[in-house]
Amino acid sequence: MSLVSQKYSIDDSVSGFLRLTDQGTSFFERLLPEKKTGFIQNLTSQLAGIIPVQSNRIKSNYRYQKDTKSRNQMLINIQILKPNNDSELSVTTIVSNLSTLVKNKVFNSLSLNSLTSMLDSTYGFQKYSKDNNLYASIFC
Repeated sequence: MSLVSQKYSIDDSVSGFLRLTDQGTSFFERLLPEKKTGFIQNLTSQLAGIIPVQSNRIKSNYRYQKDTKSRNQMLINIQILKPNNDSELSVTTIVSNLSTLVKNKVFNSLSLNSLTSMLDSTYGFQKYSKDNNLYASIFC
């Protein structure tokens, strides 16, 4: 009996945003700058473990900004990096899984982790778009 491995497309990396809840935003804002970097590093690590995907595929440039269209909740920039080969999850699959996990976090392990529990389930993962005026402002 042979196992057939799944083949995925090798698509380009994408950038996007996760939004923190009101409580997550309050917590994040009280952190010192170096602790904010640690928060984001740990958040991406927790996400990689839950999706699951190699930790080097989910990164951040450590930029963040307020979402002025929603109670000034914090948006954190996240990059999903392209796979090295077709046996790794595609970027499209990771983006879809991540958004679904965030939107349904009360039903999965995102709600059990200290940082992923602070993600706003009404937002999911939103891909960056140059046409989207919300993200045109300068990041912190």
